[in-house]
Amino acid sequence: EMHEMACRFGTIGPVSGEWIAQDEFRCIAPAHAPEVVLFDIGIENDYQTYDDPNDREVLYEYVVTPSLTTVTDNNDGTVTVIGAGFHPGEKVYCNLGNNLGF
Repeated sequence: EMHEMACRFGTIGPVSGEWIAQDEFRCIAPAHAPEVVLFDIGIENDYQTYDDPNDREVLYEYVVTPSLTTVTDNNDGTVTVIGAGFHPGEKVYCNLGNNLGF
């Protein structure tokens, strides 16, 4: 049985979501200032959650949306991307025409 579930992002919620598969549920994070908040999921109607003392807290990080100022074709199969709000270690990809590069 699939219950109507919802997510909570810090103090915001419950936020409705959708079942993608029997073992996968998706919520879209509402707008929020950049910071790390607690995340949890529960049954939507009365928003009850199951608390297990052995579970670790789940954190969600809001970040500033990156912005592009310049994209330059290097004529060697690569591009140079200049902008703000990029974070080291995060996956960045470019979709150039029909080619998806990582």
